[in-house]
Amino acid sequence: MRAYSAMEKRILLHRGESVLSIHNNKILLEHYEQILFISANRVKVVTDAAEIEFVGEHIQVLALEKNELLMEGILSQVRFQHVQ
Repeated sequence: MRAYSAMEKRILLHRGESVLSIHNNKILLEHYEQILFISANRVKVVTDAAEIEFVGEHIQVLALEKNELLMEGILSQVRFQHVQ
């Protein structure tokens, strides 16, 4: 199991399945289901529990795997909308 520093923010989104970690302008989203939109200012994804929209500047995808998305950028907002 990985140790997390006090500066890192981790959010469990639903039953421990989807995890969002933010640290030093890097954003890791584990267990996402679908990417709806990607641009330099906005990324929108769907998890089992919510649609998540990242808004900011200079957002870049660093790594994309089947169930993990690693990005970096300057975030101004993270919006959650519950999915039923």
